Amino acid sequence: MGPGMDLALSLSSILLVIGMVSVAQLWMTDTGAKQSQLRLETEFAALQGAHARQDGEFQSRLDEHERRAEALRNELKRANSQLQELREEIEKTKADLQSVTAQRDAATTRLADEIRRREAAEGNLPATEDQVSSLKAELEGLRSRLEAEATARQFEESRASAADDSVSSLKEQLEAAARRLETEVTRRQTEEARARKAEESAVSLQGELARSREQMAEESRSRQNAQASLGAANQRVSALTEALSGAKQQLADEIKKRQNAEINLQSATYQITALRDELDRTKRQALDLAKQLRQLEIVANDKPPLITISDADVHTFRQGSADISHELQQFLAVRTVPDLLKLSQRYNAAIIEVVGHTDEVPLGTSLRQRSNLDEKLLGVLGSREAPTILGACDNVGLGMARAASVVIELKKLGLQKGFTLLPLSAGPAINTDETLAQGSSSSVATPSRRRIEIRLRRHRA
Repeated sequence: MGPGMDLALSLSSILLVIGMVSVAQLWMTDTGAKQSQLRLETEFAALQGAHARQDGEFQSRLDEHERRAEALRNELKRANSQLQELREEIEKTKADLQSVTAQRDAATTRLADEIRRREAAEGNLPATEDQVSSLKAELEGLRSRLEAEATARQFEESRASAADDSVSSLKEQLEAAARRLETEVTRRQTEEARARKAEESAVSLQGELARSREQMAEESRSRQNAQASLGAANQRVSALTEALSGAKQQLADEIKKRQNAEINLQSATYQITALRDELDRTKRQALDLAKQLRQLEIVANDKPPLITISDADVHTFRQGSADISHELQQFLAVRTVPDLLKLSQRYNAAIIEVVGHTDEVPLGTSLRQRSNLDEKLLGVLGSREAPTILGACDNVGLGMARAASVVIELKKLGLQKGFTLLPLSAGPAINTDETLAQGSSSSVATPSRRRIEIRLRRHRA
């Protein structure tokens, strides 16, 4: 062969080598694109599987928390039922206490009446001892009932305390559930951060795919099939991106549900707190009622004594007259007024009732005067006229005239300011033992029945 042939063969060999190199480059480029596509698909499949597992775990935890919330709501309903039963029992106890208080007040009134009769009936003491013993027995029975009621009230308070402990336990369970919810929200936020990182990775991979598409676009028409395959891969990547967006939306919905569950839990906690406050108020009301009952008992049993001044002890008035004797004036100044001042401070009482009593002996013709009480009584009580001008035609009028004379004398002795003095007359109607007179002693003078009774009392509410 000549030199020209050798040159031609050399050129052909060079061209063949160049062509083979180009084909090898094209094949390597196509193979790299397929490998990149396969790697992207593998990574997205792994991300999708991980998200599906996380979603399943989250759903399981959410179902568990919902079951616990339902159990807590049931516990709350039972606690509400127990609190309602306690309220009903407290109301029943209040009604029983009011009934026992009424019975005790009635017994106390009867006992006080009996004590006054006993003090007044000096000559009939043996006859009244049996009645006093009977009333004391009744009072002891009432005390026993009160002690039983106090024991029952302590039992109810212990039950209320147990209900309070149950409510505290429920609150602790609710707080523990709230802490578990906060932990779950934190984990969900971590999962969101991981999802965001996965999305960023997907975006980065999409950039790599875009750069691969740009490189493949610059190659020859022989790589169009590879570009078509890459376009299909891009479509799958877009589908995976949309699926990831849907998963993110589901995650957001689950977080919202969890937040609603937390709000419901807080509402239940507030309700339990309100019930505890109401239970505390009920306890305070029960204590206040018990305190009021004790105060009423003290007030009912603590009354000022009756002051009696009779002709059997002190010469009070001239026969058939309302003129005060010197002896009665001295007695009022030395004994009665100091006693009234002390009793007024002790019992916080400022109303003084002065009651005039007479025996049943009618006023004789020589003692009977023309009654002028309608015209003169108010003038005498207003200190505009002297008590000596008062005239009475019967024992009832005489009792009023004598009561008015004592009222005027007490005012002179310093009881005018800060006190209300009221004259009253019982005439011959009431015996010394506070029983109604029978009208069988009209001819018998009885000095003990000719008396002045002074009662000290409080203002009526």
